Amino acid sequence: MPFRDRTILIADTDHANATISQILFEREGARVEVTDDARKALALVRQGRFDLVVLENRLLGMSGVALAHRIRELPGPAGETPILFVSSDVFRLRATACMDHGVDGFVAKPFEFRELLAKAGGIMEQYRGQERAAPGDSGARRAPSSSPAA
Repeated sequence: MPFRDRTILIADTDHANATISQILFEREGARVEVTDDARKALALVRQGRFDLVVLENRLLGMSGVALAHRIRELPGPAGETPILFVSSDVFRLRATACMDHGVDGFVAKPFEFRELLAKAGGIMEQYRGQERAAPGDSGARRAPSSSPAA
């Protein structure tokens, strides 16, 4: 299972979606934290303990797009945490969120939960043994450097 022993943060003000997503990820073996507050989410990500962040755009405190940008500005591994964006604002946000703010994937609401699980698992698999490209770098990945991580 791609989620076994993984830690996922869900930041979403849609409490029903967040709760169902939490239950599904936990059934797959993940540990999950949920918040609807962007500043709390940023503080949690800053601690560097998440394997994936699932963001909705409408959060308390700041938008999900702004939060994704702030996560990418964090130093070290915390700033490289994979981000999956979920939103009903498909046309307006898809290009902005994915291209300009370092988001790794996008799932449009309403979605089927198996689609969420598949996209999340795929993003986490992409991160194994890879470095993250700089935000705005079209999401391309670079091969790991031969030097040890700082």
